[in-house]
Amino acid sequence: MKKHFQAIRHAPNRARCFSIGTVAALLLLPVLLWPGDAGAHGKRPNLLKHCKQVYSGKGIKLPFDRKWKIRYSKKARRWECYLPQTMGFNTVVPEHVKVLDVADACWRQFRTPKVHFHEGSNVKSAKSVHCGKTDGTVAKGDSGKSTVLRLCNRSSTQKIFASYAFWDTRNKRDKGWTSIGWYKVERGKCRDLKIGRPYKGDVFIRGQGGGSTWAGGAGSTFCIDSKKSFEFPHGDKTSCRGGNSKRVKMTKFALRHGTVTYNFR
Repeated sequence: MKKHFQAIRHAPNRARCFSIGTVAALLLLPVLLWPGDAGAHGKRPNLLKHCKQVYSGKGIKLPFDRKWKIRYSKKARRWECYLPQTMGFNTVVPEHVKVLDVADACWRQFRTPKVHFHEGSNVKSAKSVHCGKTDGTVAKGDSGKSTVLRLCNRSSTQKIFASYAFWDTRNKRDKGWTSIGWYKVERGKCRDLKIGRPYKGDVFIRGQGGGSTWAGGAGSTFCIDSKKSFEFPHGDKTSCRGGNSKRVKMTKFALRHGTVTYNFR
């Protein structure tokens, strides 16, 4: 009898604890389930799901309807959604291909338009695609103790000659923007420029070749030599007169510790 009364006496306290715990869980649930921005290491998007969402028409789906698949086209250097070719009685339905916009998939699923790939991973595997806070390539086993600017020629131009400007702190008493070039980047290849010390911040990039120039968007002007290799300390302020020197616009690009890729497209 005594134990029975004790149980009744403590019952309200247990109910109160249960109510508080339930309310806390309900308040935290939306936070835990909300996708938010992907982390620095990234989250893998469901590329097949994206194809179905974007390209599948509305209506009743029949068992014999073709189903979307995904693949990486090495020739086109892109991800694709496709309906495979089918053959029936006296009929051939050709393959149907659509571009798979990976950035759009990241935005729809994780609310981030940034896409990156982990170095050393199989580019043909969907597992290599990650949505995160950075674009380009994340170096395998990167310690973050150095900064590498990776320039990749993803355009149709056979050779691109690149230059860039960075905040130069090698001389502690004379810091400033140094412009430097040129670096040849052949079509379909990349070139790593080791800035050396841990560098986090903006750089400015310019590419030219085949009658085309890559220097659009937000940027600043720096001094370059249009004919030969150069390195201009205080390239944003120097007079830039004489010879083949001239002031040109460069595109701003953010760097962080590790390897970050800039694509000329």
